Amino acid sequence: MKIIEEHRLALTVFVVYVIGFFSWNHYLGRFGFFEYELIQTRFFSAGFMSVTILSLIVLVVWRLLKTVNYEKRLWKIFLNLPILYQISILIFILCTWTLYFSTSVFPLLPQHWGGARPQIVSIIASSSTIDYLRVMNILPVNAGAGKNPIESEKICLLYQNKEFLLLGHSNVEINQEATLATTSPNRVLILKREQIEALSVLPLVNTIWARQLGCSLIELYK
Repeated sequence: MKIIEEHRLALTVFVVYVIGFFSWNHYLGRFGFFEYELIQTRFFSAGFMSVTILSLIVLVVWRLLKTVNYEKRLWKIFLNLPILYQISILIFILCTWTLYFSTSVFPLLPQHWGGARPQIVSIIASSSTIDYLRVMNILPVNAGAGKNPIESEKICLLYQNKEFLLLGHSNVEINQEATLATTSPNRVLILKREQIEALSVLPLVNTIWARQLGCSLIELYK
């Protein structure tokens, strides 16, 4: 315990980083992708968010135990355990929470909060890239008569780094009720950043477009 107390700050930073790294790669692994660049701010922000939420949960549970005068007894039992048991319990709690967080909470949190909630974007690129996306059933936006399209339809941006973009896509069509309906299974396309010129971002991911494109946790994980 003395070693832990002496290196408490370093240990905390390491735990936050590991939780964030696992959360992102557990999320990306569902789409067949792994992030090999180790040092990224997003890992620390994701880990910080996870630890913050866990701390709030522990605080609430502790207050509830305090109302029935059970917190001192529980804390005494924990302190009387051998140090190896104490560490094992803490690791088990952290691992269990991290797995739950990365599966059920992390994909719902906005990216500016340290989460991985997808953004809705359209791709602006050269005609050759737009034609390539058309083959993948990501259709272009009509550019008008006599003009080559340079922008794709709206799709889900799952993740991006310096080299790649992960795009989630559901083919949609207008049905008889004049509403959009999914007509084929979702797919994930990994696109090199050099293939695009820019992204047009729709800021509010929880708009009706998110549901229409299947840009949600339930749809993307089918």
